[in-house]
Amino acid sequence: MPKILKFLLIFCFAIIVKFAYSQEYKSLPILQNKIHTGLVINNYIYMDSFPLRKISFINEFYLGAKTRGNKFWHQYYNFPEIGVSIFTGTLGNKRQLGNILGIVPSIAFDIVKKNNYNLKFSVGLGFAYFNTPFDSITNEYNILIGSNITGLAFITMTYHKDISQQLKLLFGISYIHASNGHYQVPNAGMNIMAGDIGLHYYFNQEKENVKKNNSYFPKKVVNLNLKFGIGVHEYANTIGPVGTPKHKIYTGSVFLSKRFSNVNKVFSGFSGKYYTDFYNFIDTSSFYTDKYHLKSSIFTFFLGHEFILGQVGFFAQGGINFYTPLIKDRLYQNTEKMKFFHITELYISTRLGFKFYLLNLEKHPHNNIFIATSIKANFGKADFPEISIAYVF
Repeated sequence: MPKILKFLLIFCFAIIVKFAYSQEYKSLPILQNKIHTGLVINNYIYMDSFPLRKISFINEFYLGAKTRGNKFWHQYYNFPEIGVSIFTGTLGNKRQLGNILGIVPSIAFDIVKKNNYNLKFSVGLGFAYFNTPFDSITNEYNILIGSNITGLAFITMTYHKDISQQLKLLFGISYIHASNGHYQVPNAGMNIMAGDIGLHYYFNQEKENVKKNNSYFPKKVVNLNLKFGIGVHEYANTIGPVGTPKHKIYTGSVFLSKRFSNVNKVFSGFSGKYYTDFYNFIDTSSFYTDKYHLKSSIFTFFLGHEFILGQVGFFAQGGINFYTPLIKDRLYQNTEKMKFFHITELYISTRLGFKFYLLNLEKHPHNNIFIATSIKANFGKADFPEISIAYVF
């Protein structure tokens, strides 16, 4: 495993610990156990050799806490639950798809809350281990998972019915997704739509939430951000060719950001990405005659939004590639008429990830530093995982 990916995993684990167990939350402990049953979705319905699947069974053990309101974002999000889930189970085909072990930090929001029931929406993002990924000799038809370690994400909608003041019975639906971000192909990604059933237990009866009027944020502050990062991927399509070398991608961004509430931030700017695999291809094939480094790059204008939860931020951004010569000239030079998905992958850039600010944002709106990890994609097609660092002026 490359050092970049090892560092990314260590950093994300540190964020999990900080986000889920920091003493600043002063919260009520919660245990939950849930079973997800569903079917792995066939991403390539035209592929006759796609692995056969039976019903998958994934158990989710959750340790969490109810926020109490000593931070403003607790109140803004109506005192959500935060915690960490451990996923274990089988995917309906032990020989080709195997078993999964995952650890995922999550946050759950009350959508409806009544005296004896409530409806919750949860979202989580973490990592998973698969014991039978693709292997060109022993497991050639598992195009979904190409590496042992992948990202793991889920969203759920759950109905909680009170059995007692401390114990709840729950039913719900969930969507579970795993992908290594094109770090290693094949990487079609595992997707499961599942039905859920489980139990949710509070160690103590729910207490009244603490409410504070600490709703200050620096309204007039606009920050200049300079960010530099590094990613890694294979020079291949979603499912092949397999076994190609890993290549680094160097990234840089300059953008402006502004908070418009205590928990919301918008940002916009420009980014550049330099692909070493693009350069190697140009250099060895003489595809161009000059400006090798420049034509190995992609430049993008982007807009984004960030949810702020203390010193942790979850962000999503979308952008337009206004300079992408190699992909356009090589992949689409013989295409008489580009289809919709060609256009979206060529021009639309997306990114999803989270940040950790080293200093308190209220006390240090300027001269702060954040470390970020994210997955960069071409529209919905993963391109590379990235770790980055930025200075906030």
